[in-house]
Amino acid sequence: MNVDSFPSRTFKGVVEHINSVGEYSPRNLQTADERADQVFATRIGLREGRDELRAGMAAFIHVAK
Repeated sequence: MNVDSFPSRTFKGVVEHINSVGEYSPRNLQTADERADQVFATRIGLREGRDELRAGMAAFIHVAK
């Protein structure tokens, strides 16, 4: 996981939950291409970085296949 606040750091975590119902983000999608970007809310359990990371920080999660 990477966050904008710490661009040179990678934090480890474990996927704890994935919603079974997808959402579209943002909700005011106009084109078919935009509607293809369906997302599923996911909860990640942190394994490191608990002292540095805060609620509300945007994160990019990389999940191995």
